[in-house]
Amino acid sequence: MRTVLITGTSRRLGRYLTDFYLSKNYSVISISRSDLVFSGLHTDSHLEHFKIENYDANTAIFVGNQIVEKYPSIDLVIHNASIFKSDEECSENLIDSYTKMIDVHMLFPSMLNRALVPSLKESENSNIIHITDIFAENPSTKFSYYSSTKSGLESLTKSLANKYAPNIRVNSIQPGPIKFLSQHSDDEKIEVLNETLIKTEGGFKPILDTIEFIFDNTFITGAAIKVDGGRSLNR
Repeated sequence: MRTVLITGTSRRLGRYLTDFYLSKNYSVISISRSDLVFSGLHTDSHLEHFKIENYDANTAIFVGNQIVEKYPSIDLVIHNASIFKSDEECSENLIDSYTKMIDVHMLFPSMLNRALVPSLKESENSNIIHITDIFAENPSTKFSYYSSTKSGLESLTKSLANKYAPNIRVNSIQPGPIKFLSQHSDDEKIEVLNETLIKTEGGFKPILDTIEFIFDNTFITGAAIKVDGGRSLNR
C-alpha cells in the first residue's frame, strides 16, 4: 500500500486530493487546521488526520517526527496548504499576515520535508511536490507578499531536488485559474479568463493529473510545471 501525505486537506484542492487517494486505497496522512468530516464514504479508509493549530516550524518538526515513527515509508508528499491574500487584505496587519504566509508557504514545508527524509528514503519512488503559483515567476503587483513567498517555495523546490537526489524527487506545480474563490466577483472572473489562453476554469483534476504524471515519470526532478491554461503567457 502506498502512503501519501497532504497538507491543507480541509477544503478545495486538498480535500479533492484526499478523496481521490482514499478512493485508490492509499494510506493517507492529512494535515490541516480544521477537522475532516466525511459522510460515511471513507469510514473504513486508511486515513490519519493531524489537526494543527498553526503552520509553524515547531509544529512541522513535532508532527513530522510522529509521522516518521509510525510510517517507515512514505511515497508522496503534497504541500498544498496556502494563504491567498492580496496586499490590500494584508495592509491592516502586514507583519502578522506576511509572517503567516512565510510560515505556510516556506518554513513549514521546509521543516516537514526535513523531518520526513528517513521515511521518504525508504520508498522506491519517493516524491515531494510543492503547489506554488504562476505568480512565483511573474509576480502580481496586487499580491506581492503572497507572490514572494510562493517564489521562495519555488527556490526551495530546486534546492531540495539537488540536495535529496537521487533518492527523493522534488518538483513543483504552478496553478493558474484552477478554481475561483467564492469572493471573486463576476468582473474579476472575466478579467482572469480574458488573460487565459484556454478561457475556462480548469478545476482540480488537471492538478491531480499533473501529480500523477510527476509520480509516474521517474526521470523528473527540480521541475516547475505550469497548469494555468496558458495564463502565464498572456497576463
